[in-house]
Amino acid sequence: MHGYRHYLELCTRSTGRQYAEIDCSLFTTCKRLMYRCPDGPRDGMEVDYLSSDLDISECLDAIRRDNLIFDIALIDPFHEYGTSWRDIDEGFMLGSPHEQSR
Repeated sequence: MHGYRHYLELCTRSTGRQYAEIDCSLFTTCKRLMYRCPDGPRDGMEVDYLSSDLDISECLDAIRRDNLIFDIALIDPFHEYGTSWRDIDEGFMLGSPHEQSR
């Protein structure tokens, strides 16, 4: 819809919870980054980038190495100021246009 083809859900194990509602067949890229998840996800859905604690730097590095950008992002951070600010900021950075064939 509207030409959007790349979706990201950035969440914790206790936030987000929308990935099952997304029809990934409508997107070229459909990814989920989940953090604060020491025992892994509990919803049975795929997680592309996973961190057991609040540090998502390795996940972000992997996304950037994969040269991914996103048209749509659901950002539902761990509900503290620092992580919320970081996640929203990173969400904008991952959606920033740059030289890439889409």
